[in-house]
Amino acid sequence: MQIMAALNSGRFVIQEHYARSHHFDFRLEKDGVFKSWAVPKGVPEKPGVKRLAVQVEDHDLEFGTFQGTIPEREYGAGSITVWDQGTYELEKWTADSIAFRLHGSRVSGRFSLVRFKESETLSWFLMKQLTPREFEVLRLVIAGLLNKQIAAELRIKLRTIKTHRGRVMQKMGVVSVAELVRLSQKASVVPTTHRPKGP
Repeated sequence: MQIMAALNSGRFVIQEHYARSHHFDFRLEKDGVFKSWAVPKGVPEKPGVKRLAVQVEDHDLEFGTFQGTIPEREYGAGSITVWDQGTYELEKWTADSIAFRLHGSRVSGRFSLVRFKESETLSWFLMKQLTPREFEVLRLVIAGLLNKQIAAELRIKLRTIKTHRGRVMQKMGVVSVAELVRLSQKASVVPTTHRPKGP
């Protein structure tokens, strides 16, 4: 069931947190609070990499600027610094999937949070996404289309398709289409049924 579909925007903050274990707290402003996730390995830097993000309790917006030390025996005890902050554009927010574009000083681009499975409601994956054009090329490549067919489908030059395809391969960290397909499946990038555009 979709909770929010309209485009929206708000603040985001990433805080580095030295608690019982070192992790990063990822927060998105929504409904007057920061929806929050603990990300043990930090925000992914390239597409195709999934990072576990454990949803934690909502935090007051004032906490987004907090830097300092939370005393022992209190919730979240340990030192906290603001690692990055900025704004985000919301593309989708459903019960199991959140898509957004971050605009920060250290982190930028399209990301998504996807719930791991229904039985683990607090466990999500945080992933970085490709640009919209790169994503179009990716979907057509893993659907089995050749460069010339993709160029005709998207109505752009063949050399442009080759450039986008090269960037997709580089960002995904693969050297073959077979690897690209396997990694895309792991990252839940599944091509829809291909229907060529009409004249």
